[in-house]
Amino acid sequence: MSNVLRYGMGGLAALMVMLMMVVTCIDVVGRYLFNSPLTGSFEITELALAAMIFIGLPLTTDSDEHIRVDLMDGAMSTGIRNMLTLIMDWLSALVLAVLAWQLWHKTQSLSADGHVTNTLEIPLTPIGYLMTASCAVSALVLVLKGLEAIKRP
Repeated sequence: MSNVLRYGMGGLAALMVMLMMVVTCIDVVGRYLFNSPLTGSFEITELALAAMIFIGLPLTTDSDEHIRVDLMDGAMSTGIRNMLTLIMDWLSALVLAVLAWQLWHKTQSLSADGHVTNTLEIPLTPIGYLMTASCAVSALVLVLKGLEAIKRP
């Protein structure tokens, strides 16, 4: 993944964390000092959290920071371990591609029905497309990592 994309997505994820922090701070101060909480703070936080998680998914995938269980790694040769990593990466890519496909269909349904959040009536379609794109990019990253691994001696 290019550095521009990596820093851009990292910056967006950081912006989502900052948004959640500011919204929570305003909500708490408003609630306890002025007895007037921020309307829709839960919805804003909920959408920002979803955006942050899905923006971070390709970054986590690219830097191999997913949780891995390596109970048997010590008993395997490097070649077998690399082959299993390749198989698991491509299997994960397949799962992410199917998830992206399903999210695409769900987002199309949300868009057609005009679904919005309850309080602020924020459309859910953009977050659905973000989730779809994130899963698709993550799947592509895993496929490309597998192709690079095959080319290595």
